[in-house]
Amino acid sequence: MDISLKHTSLSCTHYKPGDDLGKLLAYVALAPILTIVYQFSKVYTRRDIHEGALLAGLVLEEAMARVLKQVMKHPRPATCKMLNICHSHGMPSSHTSMMFSYFTITTCLAFQLYSRRS
Repeated sequence: MDISLKHTSLSCTHYKPGDDLGKLLAYVALAPILTIVYQFSKVYTRRDIHEGALLAGLVLEEAMARVLKQVMKHPRPATCKMLNICHSHGMPSSHTSMMFSYFTITTCLAFQLYSRRS
């Protein structure tokens, strides 16, 4: 199965040429990187302890996901050969766990702020 793939220039996310949905999802896959940059800029400009704790939590979560990958050693799907990413383990997904952590923490903070205003 020989499929040619294009990749974004910002990072190495791949998609089939002419696949608009694939191109959109390739850019959506950059959300964790943008989340870290956004959170770092919030810490830098606001110097708020909550923002710093959230950034530290995201970095800690990423480290934990990497350790779990080494412990679990779950293989990647067969399509990893197309993307040339077979050198690392597949589960848990760093992207998924980071975005879930960010969503959960920001939702809890939003509820906390909302309850203070009520």
